[in-house]
Amino acid sequence: MQHEYVGQGSISALCDVLGELASRRVFLVTGSRSFEQSGASAAIEPILRNKEVLRFCDFAANPKLPDIERGVKLLQGFDADIVLAVGGGSVLDVAKAINILAKNKGAAADYVRGSKKMECSGVPLVAIPTTSGSGSEATHFAVVYIDGIKYSLADSRMLPKYAIVDSELTYNLLPEVFAPSGADALCQAIEAHWSIHATEESFSFSRDAIVQAWTNLADAVRGQRSARDAMSRAAHLAGKAINIAKTTASHAMSYALTTEFGITHGHAVALTMPRLIVYNSKVTSDDVSDRRGVAHVNHALKEIFTALGARAAEDAAEKFTKQLQEIGLETRLSKLGLSERDIESLVSKMSLERAGNNPRTFGKEAAARILRGAL
Repeated sequence: MQHEYVGQGSISALCDVLGELASRRVFLVTGSRSFEQSGASAAIEPILRNKEVLRFCDFAANPKLPDIERGVKLLQGFDADIVLAVGGGSVLDVAKAINILAKNKGAAADYVRGSKKMECSGVPLVAIPTTSGSGSEATHFAVVYIDGIKYSLADSRMLPKYAIVDSELTYNLLPEVFAPSGADALCQAIEAHWSIHATEESFSFSRDAIVQAWTNLADAVRGQRSARDAMSRAAHLAGKAINIAKTTASHAMSYALTTEFGITHGHAVALTMPRLIVYNSKVTSDDVSDRRGVAHVNHALKEIFTALGARAAEDAAEKFTKQLQEIGLETRLSKLGLSERDIESLVSKMSLERAGNNPRTFGKEAAARILRGAL
């Protein structure tokens, strides 16, 4: 069970958490710059003053296996009693992966690729996001790249024991950083809502997340603090939703856009969302993937359209595109340097696992059609 502290100023709960855990040795995982820029450093360092702290921040965005392996060695040598992760989605994913892999024998790559199963839990992990995007503080999986290929390391024991979601840590984020992060939260909420694994519990999380993200994203990008408060809650709810339901086809297509073309993750996901909304709306009994059938999928889609203030799929797609434009995100792949010759490579690197969660059967032909439409 996870303990949650959500809201403005909630970082103050860290002192009580450390006391509850009787922590003396802290393995601190942070971004190289975000720790200071977000204000987390000023808030957290006084709390850690009497602790032994080893900080790990020397790793790239979009976590790579060698970075994880270095972190594992550091944590094993330090013998921490907690791991404290402070940063964006990549930081939290790195911390979750390091924490559990440090306690399980054998090569990290075997666990990441899924050929070996976890046997042990890590030490208690406290996750503090400094962005409103990934919701990683609320999930039991972490993205890890091996030779440019994206893997999802997953185990129920990877869910952070404590999540502290303080919106004040997002107040200093620049609009160009907040926009793709917020778009990721919105897309995760939408994908969780129509996922074949969605449950009544995840529906409640994703429904609230879509409404809060949709109505507050533009103002949050502009820096309005009350909107950023709402986006922190939305991102956390979206994380709770995908922890149950997982992401689907937009995420499946996004990873190669990031690794091959350097498009920020949230932006990469959002680029295909308008066309995926329309694609899923055309589901039939011949291609429905959700065992609950076409009527169930259409009901989930109708709830999404309502949350977006749209009448139907085409209207929702148009509104979504306009929202991306309003927050300063490009909506055409061709404007980001892609062309027809890139489609085959992108399709070949699509995550089949994520595509399999889509409510309408989604294979390489469908991916190629959607990517071409986004050029």
